[in-house]
Amino acid sequence: MRKWGAGEWPYTTAGLEFCQILSGYGSFVPEGGEPILPNSGDAILFYPRTAGRWIVVETLKGLSLTLPNASYL
Repeated sequence: MRKWGAGEWPYTTAGLEFCQILSGYGSFVPEGGEPILPNSGDAILFYPRTAGRWIVVETLKGLSLTLPNASYL
C-alpha cells in the first residue's frame, strides 16, 4: 500500500502505471487535459510518460503498479 500526503507536486509516470484508490481525496491534472477526480474504489491507468500535477487534499491511500518497459501502448 502507498500513501500520498496532502500537497501539490508535478508528476510524470516512468512507465505504464495502474493506481487503485482506497481512501482519501485529491485530483490529477494532466498537462493539457481535464482534471481526474478519483474517489475511493476508483482505478486510474496512466500511459507511459503521462505528465501533470497531483493535488492531494486528504491523504490518498492506494495500490500502485508500474510497468517501466511498457512502451508498446
